[in-house]
Amino acid sequence: PQLFADDVVSFMDAKQIHKAHCVGNSVGSVTCQELAMTHPSRVAKVVLVSTALSGRDNVVKSALQQIVTGWATALAQEGKTTEEIWFSQPTQLDEAVEWINDYWIFDNLVPVSFTQQVASETVQVKLATWLGVLEALDDWDNTERLTPSVTPILSPTLVLWGAQDGIFGYSDQVAVIEALR
Repeated sequence: PQLFADDVVSFMDAKQIHKAHCVGNSVGSVTCQELAMTHPSRVAKVVLVSTALSGRDNVVKSALQQIVTGWATALAQEGKTTEEIWFSQPTQLDEAVEWINDYWIFDNLVPVSFTQQVASETVQVKLATWLGVLEALDDWDNTERLTPSVTPILSPTLVLWGAQDGIFGYSDQVAVIEALR
C-alpha cells in the first residue's frame, strides 16, 4: 500500500495538485489510509468504502489469490517466461467473471449489462497487477499502526459499508472506526 500511496503523490505532483480528497473502495480504501497516514499534508478529507485494517486472513482475498496463482501456474506450465506471465491477461476469463459475480454483489438496481461490463473489464487487468496487489495485501496490516497515538489519520474521515459487501465485512468497518477514534 505504501507504493500505491506514493504513486498517488507522484500523480498529484505531476498534475500540480497540492491537496485532495481521497475516496477509496476496497483496495482503494487501503491506499487512502496509507496516503492519509504517510502524506497527511496532501489529504483534505478521506472516505473509506468497504475498508479494513489488514489484508491478512481474509477468506475472499485468499480465494482470489488461489485463482490468480492458478492462472500464473497454468501459463508457466505452458512454457511462458516470467515476463510473459506478468503481462498476460487471465486465461480463465469465464472463471474470473463468475468469481466477480459471486463476490462483488451489485445492487439489483444496476443493469446486468453494467455488471457484465465491469466484470469483463476487471478480468482484463494484467496478471502482474493482480499478483502485486495480492502480495501487498498479504504484507499490509494497520492493526497496530492506525491508532491516534501511533500513526493517526488527521483528516476528517468517513467510513462507509454496504451490507452486501463480500470482501470486507461489518466487523472490519467497526475495527477501522474504533482505530480512528
